[in-house]
Amino acid sequence: LHLWNAMRGRDGGIAFIDLGDAVWSHPFASVRPLLWVMRARLPFPPGAPEYERVIDAYLESWTDLAPAQELRRLLPAAERMSALHRAESWRRLMADVPLEAIDVEFLDAPAHWLLAATAEDPFAWSQAH
Repeated sequence: LHLWNAMRGRDGGIAFIDLGDAVWSHPFASVRPLLWVMRARLPFPPGAPEYERVIDAYLESWTDLAPAQELRRLLPAAERMSALHRAESWRRLMADVPLEAIDVEFLDAPAHWLLAATAEDPFAWSQAH
């Protein structure tokens, strides 16, 4: 959940919506958007304690299934799946839109996410890019 998911309704209320990642995925893939928004808004380098605390807090709710260190080892696989889904979401969205209507900063979005998916450690790669 992030600010780009918030929509103001006609009645002044707020609705939250985001179906861009509404696909079969690893449950840990949802930590990626949170870290992405943090990286965009805060000046912390990859691996900073602030990111680590968020990751730890996210994983805490899963520690009844496995120890946190074991769960943390699943993050690269979850990020790989998330990046593949993201690449496909962008490809589908862009397929129906004239290229001139797409902001230049988003034209390489499918390739960006494919690079993340194929990185040795996609979780670390996406934190750094």
